[in-house]
This record gives sequence, C-alpha cells and structure tokens, in this order.
Amino acid sequence: MSKTKVMVFRKGGYLSARERWFYGTERLEVVNTYRYLGLTFSTRLSFRVATDGEHLTRAKRGTIEILKTLRRLNCFSPGLFFKLFDAQIAPSLLYGSELWGFEQHDAVEKVHIQACKLLLNVPSYTPNDMVLGDLGRFPLFVISAARCIQYWFRLLKQPLNRYSRKAYDMLYNMQERDCNSKNWVAQIKFLLCYNGFGYVWMY
Repeated sequence: MSKTKVMVFRKGGYLSARERWFYGTERLEVVNTYRYLGLTFSTRLSFRVATDGEHLTRAKRGTIEILKTLRRLNCFSPGLFFKLFDAQIAPSLLYGSELWGFEQHDAVEKVHIQACKLLLNVPSYTPNDMVLGDLGRFPLFVISAARCIQYWFRLLKQPLNRYSRKAYDMLYNMQERDCNSKNWVAQIKFLLCYNGFGYVWMY
C-alpha cells in the first residue's frame, strides 16, 4: 500500500471531493508527481520535472570527478574527457529523452556547457557557441532529438499487438485527425519535416 499511488493527469485545479480511490477499505494517496522507472511524471504531463532534479546534481559531481582524476594523471586530452563524459554523464542527463527530447532543456544543456568551460578553464560568461565550436561539440539536444527518431523506428518495427505500438497507433490517428495536435507523434513528424526529411515520414 505504501508503494501504491494515484495520479490524475489534468491541466490544473483541485480534485473534487468525490475523486477518491480505495483498495478494499483503504484509501489510496493521490500525488502530483510520481517517479516510475527513473522518470518523473507530473499531473500536467510536463517533462520539465523529468529534466530537473537529483540526476543533474549527480551529473555535475561526476563531471568534476572526471576532471580531477584527469588532472591528477596530468592528462588534458579533450578527446579522452568527452569519451568519459559521453559514457558516464550523458546517459544520465538524457535518460528517457526518447519521450522529451524534442526541445532544448536549459538545465540539461547547462551541465554540458559547464563541463566544456571547466575543461577549457574559461570564465562562465564565455559565449556558449564559442565554447562548443572550439571543442567541436553539438548541444545535447541534437543527441536527444536523434534518440526520439531512433525510438520511432523501433516502434514501427514492433508487432501490432504490443502495447507500445498500440499507443503509437492511437497517437498517430489523433494527429491525423487534428492538424493542431502536439502529441509525441506530431512532434516526430515536425522534427523530420523541419529538418528536410518529410519524405521519411511519408514513406
């Protein structure tokens, strides 16, 4: 019972008095956020909650530890640093980005930019584009957007009776009926068309 919660997805406002849930005679707790498989869901289905939090703090600490270790070893290779960063830190920052990776999240990008500036030993006010360009790095948003597309390909290959495929088909039909829909599938379509890959969506 202590691990069982109820979450009501809604655009805002309070729950009415009749909105109560029970298991037998025991009342279940209603919560505004819930962490499931490492991803935090909110009542408004906003992934801003998922991209903020403890894992950002852990990622910052991890970045500093990598830099300290390399300095102790008298190794200042950007290639080695980013190999470690992409293997140890980036997966934590981009966890679940197949769902929320369509847009840039400042909190996530900030950790990456901070790591770049610490490596170069430049002030925090140094222009971000200059730092990324100097190191030959792309914003993490580019990776998260690619992961969304990769996940889309995996969904299309799934059998039609899989729940994830059924959910995809439902979202696909919704965006086909409503051109103003902004669901996950509509965002995949926009991402492809905006970057010149509309034919991939069509065929």
